[in-house]
Amino acid sequence: MQLEEFQLFEQTKALYKQLPAVMVGTFGVYLLTMLSLWSSQDQALLLTWHAAALIVLTLRWRSVQRYFRTRPAPQTMKPWLDRVVFWAACTGCVWGVVPLLFVRQDDPITALVLAFVFPGYLAASASSLALSNRVFLAFSLPMSSMFLLACVLQGGTLLYLVGLMIFVFMCIMVMFARNTEALFRERAAFQYENQSLVQQLTKQKETAESAVRAKNQFLAAASHDLRQPLHASGMFIDALAHLQLGDEAQRILDKLSLSNGSLNRLLHALLDISRLDAKVVEFLPKSFDLSLFLRRIFNEYAEGHTHPKIELRLSIVPNLFTFSDPMLLERVVRNLVENALKFTQSGEVCIAAAAVDDHIVLSISDTGIGIPQSQHDHVFQEFTQLNKTARDRQRGLGLGLTIVRQLCQLMNIELALESVENQGTNVSLTLQQTAEVIGAEREESGTPMLEARVILVIDDEQEIRDGMVRMLTQSGARVVASDSVCLAIDELNRADCIPDCIVADYRLSEDRNGIQAIAQVRDEFNLAIPAILVTGDTSPESLLFAQAGGLAVHHKPVSPAELRMSIWRELNQLSADEV
Repeated sequence: MQLEEFQLFEQTKALYKQLPAVMVGTFGVYLLTMLSLWSSQDQALLLTWHAAALIVLTLRWRSVQRYFRTRPAPQTMKPWLDRVVFWAACTGCVWGVVPLLFVRQDDPITALVLAFVFPGYLAASASSLALSNRVFLAFSLPMSSMFLLACVLQGGTLLYLVGLMIFVFMCIMVMFARNTEALFRERAAFQYENQSLVQQLTKQKETAESAVRAKNQFLAAASHDLRQPLHASGMFIDALAHLQLGDEAQRILDKLSLSNGSLNRLLHALLDISRLDAKVVEFLPKSFDLSLFLRRIFNEYAEGHTHPKIELRLSIVPNLFTFSDPMLLERVVRNLVENALKFTQSGEVCIAAAAVDDHIVLSISDTGIGIPQSQHDHVFQEFTQLNKTARDRQRGLGLGLTIVRQLCQLMNIELALESVENQGTNVSLTLQQTAEVIGAEREESGTPMLEARVILVIDDEQEIRDGMVRMLTQSGARVVASDSVCLAIDELNRADCIPDCIVADYRLSEDRNGIQAIAQVRDEFNLAIPAILVTGDTSPESLLFAQAGGLAVHHKPVSPAELRMSIWRELNQLSADEV
């Protein structure tokens, strides 16, 4: 809708909205005028005028009712405004006839009565009809002109003055109506602009949301297709690591494992974003010793740290207890440490923690390239990476700080960034401090073995099944692998064995999923068999559905050690429940 159409629409709508009240008032003025002139004028002529006035008023009322029944579209408003103009002119003529019929030179009282009625009625009409100067002019011009004509025809100084006064007053009211219409059209233009801006913002919001959905869908699809072969390659690399290899072959395997690990980290960063967007990340706080927690992380990085120009340093005091989610906090700390190591060429990277009042301030600082002041907020956005000219796969996708920010918000941890370009960066976390450890858990260590355990693997990818069979067989398990739950059950029945644990892919062939497959196996053997769901899907919808299944969920690529540990935990949990 163009501006002119919108203004006309608003103008006509406002006029029709006021017309019912105007016509009720008009009927009252008709009646009062007739009663005022009843004793001094020809009553038959007066009744004839009143009847004609009521006919015009009735037809005008029907026109208004037709408008409200029709509810015309904005593009068809002009004919409806023309109808208002027409009936306003008819009403003006009805009033204009009064002085022509009843004003006489020898009866100045009638002229004076009408001299009070007409200006009052003009002023009252101006408040409702002045939204359109055309409408008000169509009403007031015949009314005042015919009054002036009647006064001129009858003659006499008094009538001349009365007629001129009425006409001048009408001109003043027309000027008022013109200004009122201009103000109304200006307000309508402002309203039109606001509506246009709202529509543009709504459209841009929908476009942005559509782009985000498309991005998530693309990342989920691409991530799934990448995770499948990467998951299989991880199993084969682990199988190779258990073989006796020559020195050169071992060096190649180490580099292959390093490359595989880099790609794993990239895909897990995408997974973290998807899980946070889907709001399926659970915050499970507990009390634990932050000092031991940080020392373990530091030792892991120190063992693998080989850069000769960077000193990795730990500055903590013992017995720092906090209440938070250790798994999520570890993800935050590792992201910050890895970020610091990536962007530091020389100097040091320091992990520090100290009690400040009733809180603990955990900081990761470095002497790296730093972050310009103008980029401090920008670096926490998705896919943001400074110094893009030096970008490589080891520097990731620019998701590390985004994950840190969202996890800190989830855990209600205050996050602060201090950085000077070319001098270094310090990221600090403010944690809750507690006096003691409540319900602390020991970490599992060592490599769990699965001797004599029957593990059922259901996956529609041949390479993944082969890799899983090799990896689990080397851990001592007996593995039954199939791409179909029905074939798997048949093979288990032929071997006369019941699986101790099920490892199923989420997305299977024939529009089935791993949750359904696990349920079918459990129903077949009438046992609550421990089960693990492995998925390459990262879309928020799939993550929510997988979580709703109430199963242990791992996201491809899963490291062999992590998968073995998860199976071992599920089996031990079952044993503990049976005791």
